[in-house]
Amino acid sequence: MKSRIILTVLAALLALAVVPAHATDEHTYGKDEYAIIRDGLSPNEKLSLASHGDGEGGNENFHVWLMSEPAHRRIARLEDIGSRGILDTGPKAYYAFWSANSRYVALTYRSERHVVEFEL
Repeated sequence: MKSRIILTVLAALLALAVVPAHATDEHTYGKDEYAIIRDGLSPNEKLSLASHGDGEGGNENFHVWLMSEPAHRRIARLEDIGSRGILDTGPKAYYAFWSANSRYVALTYRSERHVVEFEL
């Protein structure tokens, strides 16, 4: 009985190990659509990080922007995050981590299927 449980657990772990990685998250943006990324609104709600790209799947001219809220106006394009070196274009594939005073933000995203980038 004990060996059957161990074999079942090992089989389950092996099955999980061969599950393919998540697919690429793409988003086709509207002309003036700047979508706030996951946790992209700052704690003071005066800033946000939003993504935008052109073309099918948002793959052309893709960037993440610092935005002024609540007007949702572009302040600056984050130069290090652009069309090269990214895997996903969907806003929920990017994660923001704001400091409590909304002065600093860290951003994580995938540059390859198994590589996560970190920007401060």
